[in-house]
Amino acid sequence: MQCFWAELKEDSHIELLEHEAAKWLSMNELNSVEWLPADVKVVDAIAGSK
Repeated sequence: MQCFWAELKEDSHIELLEHEAAKWLSMNELNSVEWLPADVKVVDAIAGSK
């Protein structure tokens, strides 16, 4: 899995081309998803970085 940290400008448009179920989450919403075990370390690192 590749992870990228990004911030979008208000007038930006993103087109999803690869994954069927994707969504943007704020830092407060990270725990609203039932993450796969392989993703938990990455999500924990992101949550601890801010």
